[in-house]
Amino acid sequence: MNKIGSILDFDSIDSTSKYLKENYIAFKDFTFVSSLYQTSGKGRMDRSWESNKGENLLFSLLIKKKTLLKLYSSISILSSTVILSVLKEYNIDNVMIKWPNDVYIDDKKVCGILLESISTSENLECIVLGIGLNVNQKEFMNDNATSMSIKLKKDINLKELKEKIYNRLMEELEKLEEGKSGYLSTIRLNNYLKNKEVYAIIDNEKVLSKVIDINDDNSIKVESNNKTYNLFSGEITFHV
Repeated sequence: MNKIGSILDFDSIDSTSKYLKENYIAFKDFTFVSSLYQTSGKGRMDRSWESNKGENLLFSLLIKKKTLLKLYSSISILSSTVILSVLKEYNIDNVMIKWPNDVYIDDKKVCGILLESISTSENLECIVLGIGLNVNQKEFMNDNATSMSIKLKKDINLKELKEKIYNRLMEELEKLEEGKSGYLSTIRLNNYLKNKEVYAIIDNEKVLSKVIDINDDNSIKVESNNKTYNLFSGEITFHV
């Protein structure tokens, strides 16, 4: 896969994903935007993303290629497996993926991934993949957050880490496009939610359910009242 997009680095920006969404027409496929600080960084469900300036990785990737746009539901999970593989290269253990796209170390969140799309009445124009990875931050207001530095008890070179993730992400997107990606087997082996209980929306009711597996279509299989259900991310709330 040719790396035909630009790589843009900012000291500060409101949001790397917002910047790409507002300017996607002007940018080439696979444009990569990172920033040392975001004034309005967001995660899923419009939650704010806590990050000290210059201590973590905050970046977004623009995807416009039609063959990849058709694989929209796979890209989020694939991205989490990329982060997991890179963390393991740094000899970090007990890394798990909380479906569909959060990465955990020792039961605490180290990475959040947000996939957003822009569509017209006729077409899906692009996907913006946003990733926030806690790297060198030592203290968090949220007790459920951690960082690579906390785990390793040392600081990590942000530039080297960013390049490693970018290159691995491009490699894995190419494999996905060619039908050669093993992301599903990776998340199944490292499924943080497996055998845990979550609240699932079934028949418009919130029901306590047990997570069984991840399906080939990227949905999650849960069991409730001796019945199995295949659900997508909007149908699950997590209280584990």
